[in-house]
Amino acid sequence: KLIETIMDHIDSEHFHIMIGMAKGTFFVLGMNHIIACIWYGLSNSTSEDANSWIVNTNFDTEGSFVYKYLTSLHWSLTQFTPASMEVYPRNIHERLFAVCVLIFALLVFSSFLSSITASMTQLRQLSWKFDKNLSLLRKYLRTHAISPTLSIRILRYVEYKLEKRTSEVRESDVSLLNILSSQLHMELVQETYEPILTKHPFFYQFASASSSAMRELCNKGTSRTSYSVGDVTFTERSKSEHMIFITKGHLQYFSMFRKHKGKCQGDSVVKVGEWCTEAALWTDWEHVGWMQALENSEVLLVSAAKMIEVLRKYARVSQSSLQYGYSFVSWLNEESGKGLLSDLHGLDPGLLERFVTDAFAVELQIPDDPQIVLPQQQQPTNSSFLKRLRSKLTGEAPSPTSPP
Repeated sequence: KLIETIMDHIDSEHFHIMIGMAKGTFFVLGMNHIIACIWYGLSNSTSEDANSWIVNTNFDTEGSFVYKYLTSLHWSLTQFTPASMEVYPRNIHERLFAVCVLIFALLVFSSFLSSITASMTQLRQLSWKFDKNLSLLRKYLRTHAISPTLSIRILRYVEYKLEKRTSEVRESDVSLLNILSSQLHMELVQETYEPILTKHPFFYQFASASSSAMRELCNKGTSRTSYSVGDVTFTERSKSEHMIFITKGHLQYFSMFRKHKGKCQGDSVVKVGEWCTEAALWTDWEHVGWMQALENSEVLLVSAAKMIEVLRKYARVSQSSLQYGYSFVSWLNEESGKGLLSDLHGLDPGLLERFVTDAFAVELQIPDDPQIVLPQQQQPTNSSFLKRLRSKLTGEAPSPTSPP
């Protein structure tokens, strides 16, 4: 049972095949150990005046215990394989036992040999599929005269994804998940994504206030995407519709407001467990910089539009979310006045905690929807997230927002 528990925590298909081969090998060795002990005991129990393999080899007077055991084990192994040795039956009892062992070995060893062959074939097929697909990809890149730089990037990314696919089990790979009830499947997705989201204090309190709302958000409002080395995650002045959580790799952020001799300087490296573009959840946000993957990376996206739908259904967290969003956008307005807008935001952790605590402490009345003051380089939008959310929650039509 312990071995099964350990195996359940190992995702490598190669390792599972190797473990299966090892189990078969240890089973055969264990059977040979038992047969060797019986073979020696049978001969040793023969009367002194009768002939036996022990007497014939002078083991009754010579030889250490270890050498006697190894000789018996050697004889046992020869019954399972096409090999020979100097020890053979010397009386009817030993002959009868040897015949029984040969019949048993014929059945066991043939089964063991076939399982080893099947496992080796399976290992070759895994490598063959990998090598064949890579060969076809290289041929395609060469045929279409793809530049060496881009070809190398593509090959490295494909190798990374193929290696990741063999080491990780995706939901689409497990057909049995299709028979789960909708409730069980939603809870499974929630436990997959909630630990990522709750690293942010707001979502931690959000999940504590309403597990059902968090479950809905994880199932309907999140999605995964991956980036290769050098891929651009987003560009300046493009509309942002998601909050981004980094789950693997590193991404470099460049601000459009910080330039040195005409070239953007990297503001910060966003690492696993960190997030960016939170403003997309609370206002109509256009990126004020651009981001590029420094290595093969993966992110979890939270959709602003889907979050509106979730908050519309769960009034228990909608007011607290509105209050937090109001505080966050007000802070953005202050940062805009200082010329410090960034997609990373850089909100002080203590201030962030205070925003969250105030929002979820009591049900507060939300003032008029704040309009973020955007820099001249960024065009203002007609309505913010909070105004759209308020209109959906109350059923009122949103009024147009005047440019600042």
